[in-house]
Amino acid sequence: MDTNSERDYMTLEDPPVEGTEEPEAEKAPEPINIVSDELEVATEEELQRIIEQEGKELEPEIAAAEPEAALDTGEARAVSRAIPYVKLHPTNFNWRADVARLINRIQKKFPWQTYANTYSWHPPYDPPTITVRYDAVSVDFWGGGRSNGKYVGYRGKPIGTTLGNRVFNAIFHDKYEPNIFWIIWHGRMWVHGRGWGRAPGGPAGSDAGHYNHIHVTFR
Repeated sequence: MDTNSERDYMTLEDPPVEGTEEPEAEKAPEPINIVSDELEVATEEELQRIIEQEGKELEPEIAAAEPEAALDTGEARAVSRAIPYVKLHPTNFNWRADVARLINRIQKKFPWQTYANTYSWHPPYDPPTITVRYDAVSVDFWGGGRSNGKYVGYRGKPIGTTLGNRVFNAIFHDKYEPNIFWIIWHGRMWVHGRGWGRAPGGPAGSDAGHYNHIHVTFR
């Protein structure tokens, strides 16, 4: 598997540009994870078979605003361990308009290669760090691709290091993006007003280091 070095982040030290002159600001966002007529989308049945073949990744529970915060072990965590994460936090695609347009721009740069989603309490309620909902301004970018001539993307599909690096750079340096609050990828986390730190911890077996997907929360 490809690895990142510190050199990979040397071009990312400048803070993101504030998105105040977005050219499509008056336009309604386009659909997310929808491909053109050139490629069909896999059916639910086909997708389930592919997910079982590929092995769906677990997902992290993170204390996102504190790069080095450890997860607590309270009652909420015990419940989380008993119920699958995706059941506790069902997927949705309900974003603030400027965030949705950012996703549109990224997916046009990498057609059929990514899958973007948010979910209920994204990231999860975790007082005192996370006490408000960021669902509408948080995005996970997972992998997409083709399988038997059809588009296949889903929550849990690894994005891959090479593509992930390209998508990360496109998000971080998008000229018209909303203000990034924090972004996590490949073991590293950038937080507004703090800069770079290591990715937060998470339960064993999860993608807490975000080696398989990119997380970004906007302000």
